[in-house]
Amino acid sequence: MTTPDSWQERILRDLPDPMIERVYHTYPTAYELIKTAAYNRRMRVGEYVGRAALAFAIHDSEGEHTWEEISEKEPPMADRRRRKLPPRRLRGRGFGKWKIGGLS
Repeated sequence: MTTPDSWQERILRDLPDPMIERVYHTYPTAYELIKTAAYNRRMRVGEYVGRAALAFAIHDSEGEHTWEEISEKEPPMADRRRRKLPPRRLRGRGFGKWKIGGLS
């Protein structure tokens, strides 16, 4: 038997984290490459940069975190292919591969 608030607690735990915006720095040549990569994955540049940075942070954690664990709380994201439809919560899925293998 479940307690009266257990389903509410489950729903609250399942909610995504809020979207936050931060300013990071790059240079014009790199920005053009980043912008093209985001476009090719049908993403907004800021969301692409956030996911790419997260992929590297998870890689650098050397197994302490997994993509599935961290991206579970990912906020909804827009897909340029879906035009003006609302963003969807993808939990780390979609827009290509995001797990980083070996780096040279």
